[in-house]
Amino acid sequence: MTQDKQTYQRATTAALVGFVTHLVLTLFVAVLGIYAASPAFHAVTWYLLPGLAIWAILWLVFNQHGHERAEALEAARLADSDAASAAIFDEAGAQLAQARTRLENLYKWGLPGVSILTAVYLIGLGALLIYRLQGALSDGGLLEQPANPELNISLVALLLVICWLMGFLVARYVAGMTRMDAWQGLRGGASYLIGNVFLGILPLLIGTVALAIDNTAVLAYFAVFVPGIMVLLGLEIVLGLIFGIYRPRKPDEFVRPAFDSRVMGWLTRPESIGKIFSETLNYQFGFEISRSWFMRLLSKALVPLIIVCVLIVVGMSSIVIVEPHQQAVITTNGAFTKIAEPGLSFKAPWPIGRATKYDVNRVHTLELGSRAHLEETIDGPILWTNAHVREGSNEQLIVTAPTPSAENTGLTDSVLGEMLGADIAVKFRITDLQQYLGIGQPEQSAQDPEQLLRAIADQQITRFFATHDTNALLTTARQHAGETLRGRIQDELDNYNVGLEVVFVSVSGVHPPGDVADQYHQRVNALQEMQTEIQGARQDAAVLLSGVAGSREAALEIADQIRQLRELEAEALTLRDQADADAARVAELDTLIAEKQASIELLLLDSGGQSGQLIMQARAYRWTVALEAQARALRRQSEILAYENAPRYYPMRRYLNMLASTLEDRPKTFIVPAPGSPPPNVVLELPQPAIGGAGR
Repeated sequence: MTQDKQTYQRATTAALVGFVTHLVLTLFVAVLGIYAASPAFHAVTWYLLPGLAIWAILWLVFNQHGHERAEALEAARLADSDAASAAIFDEAGAQLAQARTRLENLYKWGLPGVSILTAVYLIGLGALLIYRLQGALSDGGLLEQPANPELNISLVALLLVICWLMGFLVARYVAGMTRMDAWQGLRGGASYLIGNVFLGILPLLIGTVALAIDNTAVLAYFAVFVPGIMVLLGLEIVLGLIFGIYRPRKPDEFVRPAFDSRVMGWLTRPESIGKIFSETLNYQFGFEISRSWFMRLLSKALVPLIIVCVLIVVGMSSIVIVEPHQQAVITTNGAFTKIAEPGLSFKAPWPIGRATKYDVNRVHTLELGSRAHLEETIDGPILWTNAHVREGSNEQLIVTAPTPSAENTGLTDSVLGEMLGADIAVKFRITDLQQYLGIGQPEQSAQDPEQLLRAIADQQITRFFATHDTNALLTTARQHAGETLRGRIQDELDNYNVGLEVVFVSVSGVHPPGDVADQYHQRVNALQEMQTEIQGARQDAAVLLSGVAGSREAALEIADQIRQLRELEAEALTLRDQADADAARVAELDTLIAEKQASIELLLLDSGGQSGQLIMQARAYRWTVALEAQARALRRQSEILAYENAPRYYPMRRYLNMLASTLEDRPKTFIVPAPGSPPPNVVLELPQPAIGGAGR
């Protein structure tokens, strides 16, 4: 049916009313957001803004429809006039079609352009708000203070109720006008406004009322909920644009803009869901598919099918299938009912009854140690010299006890301990599900048993490593570390009655830090060389002591006797230096010293060592020298006696014996002078032979 100008003027007025209402709502919410200092109010303000552009483009479209109708009426009048008027109409025809051209441009570019801008705005800004508010929600800041603490809740709630009623009434009024074909374009503005009312202003009202009972979580979560609705609505607009491109159209058919939400349209007419569904299908396929035989058959059996499906879903929600390794906790209205064993069990339908399953007969694993905090670790064997973690990651090394010194004196090489890395796995299982969940004994159970187990295991691991040095942890202590830790962790865990049993603890991959592995090898080599030198020195000492005293034991005994002798000599010397010394004690000490010296000498002689041999040689030399001296003394006495008995004979005899012994084996010349002549002068040249040469 051809519409006149008055029809579109009413639609233009309705669009203007919608624009003014939307503007008032936006300003009200914006002012309330500044007053409340609430991210939820700010998010709703941003959600309301695109509605202004939607109402503005609808006002332009229907206003241009009115101009187009006036233009068409004028063209019809000119066509019915005389020939002169017809000539004038032919000359002015191009000018009279300007309104229709502008209307076509609005449908071709205006409505899609506003749809695209609205979709980009909603998706982009909604995602940005979610990103910014998610952090504040996670750290708890938004939950603690979602609005101004000094907010007048009653006043804000009253203003929100007024805004909600105003928006709802205008949206329903405009939606009622869309029953006429000429006013169907108003559905886009009405659906967006009704969406703002129910998904924007109504959550603010609920969150504000929740603040009155000190519940801050509702308003805090709505601050993220509203941007999520913005993103979903933007995605719907994008899908509408894509589907609209491929949808077949009839000539002069109303083009439904993409910002006309099908979901929000249900809120404007909740009593006709089936009709909206049918219209959506018909609109999308381009013909009345809802009147086909299949859709008619489906519509007749739809209600029974829905009832049967609901009954099946309710019945299935009452059945609980517990696997062999599981147990299930069944609750009714949040209260504990029973623990279901493996097999088939029943409960109240959802949401009255709920069943939560737990793996009680399976072994669970807690990864602890120096690499437990890393999400990704290096696969394969861990050697001391290769990388233990990926580049950019750090190991959390464990402190050990100081290493004892090599002399085994009870002292340590350093005051501080060393650092080691280790991969430790604690395997456990649930033995009592009621204790694990704290059912019936909340004062004895932990809120998070596994977290408690992790804390206890970390504490016992730290204590175990802190009481064992590095050498022990790499050798002997590592053999029993797992069993020791399992017992300690279980003993501590039993104090809390959390229904957990530690099955096994493995300590593997014990290694020094990767950047000191080479130095650690050098230290180990140095310790080995030190032990080698010590053993060599001990062998040399044993050889030396055995050579000196025959055996090491004999040498140590002699050394002890010598030490005692030195103490006696020192005591005797001290007494002699005193003026009032006890003479009896001095004599006693002299006797003891003599006995000790004799005892030491006997030990040296009996040992068969070099010391005993030297003593025997000294004694032999002493007797040799003494006997030779005694023999010389006796010979001297006999010579004196011979001289006294023959004073002339004995000297001549000694002289001649000396000459005989001296001139033996030497050439001799005898010169006998003539009787009565003087003795001749004889000159003898007796040169000494040169050293190294022959003499004359």
